[in-house]
Amino acid sequence: MISGIRIDPSAVKGVILASAFITWMSAALATGDEGDATLDRVLARIASEAGNSVRFREEKTLSFLDSPLVTYGRLRLEAPDKLIRETAGQSGARFVVSSSTLVIEEAGKAPKEMRLDDYPALRGMMDTMRALFTGDLSILNRLYRIKLQTDGAAWAMELRPREDAISRFVTAIKVSGREARIRTIETLESGGDRVLMTILQDG
Repeated sequence: MISGIRIDPSAVKGVILASAFITWMSAALATGDEGDATLDRVLARIASEAGNSVRFREEKTLSFLDSPLVTYGRLRLEAPDKLIRETAGQSGARFVVSSSTLVIEEAGKAPKEMRLDDYPALRGMMDTMRALFTGDLSILNRLYRIKLQTDGAAWAMELRPREDAISRFVTAIKVSGREARIRTIETLESGGDRVLMTILQDG
């Protein structure tokens, strides 16, 4: 961690929920029209797209605001283990997640580096995001209980945290998609707030 920087726990929660981010486990399936579909197949399809850059729209519905907060940005994977999230606009920021750290870069400010091992909930959510976009079933199985539904090429997962560190902030994550593409990631927070990330078609 960068010397002299003090991390406000409420800011950590904001980062966790802002990064939107996702994942689940135990491979309990409820199959739909595509009866031979499995969680492994869905995640293998997602993994086939790993490395692609995608644009997103994120909408945060917060109990203390009259209207949602809307953010646009881009997500991309960078070998060997980095997930980079960049948001647009004057208040834009860059989040660089690796297997051990989160670096937050904002215009006009010194970068902030956080060791993920110091923040179990943050590590869980960052691992979730990376695992989701790379189709890493082992990480998702460790962190979540997963229910999968399919309808032809379309699929939807409901992810419920196994670990207390995550469930204190998040009650469920709902992920929907088609073939190899993730379409939406909806995060339901323990306090009743909601974050909906939509992956834009022309990523």
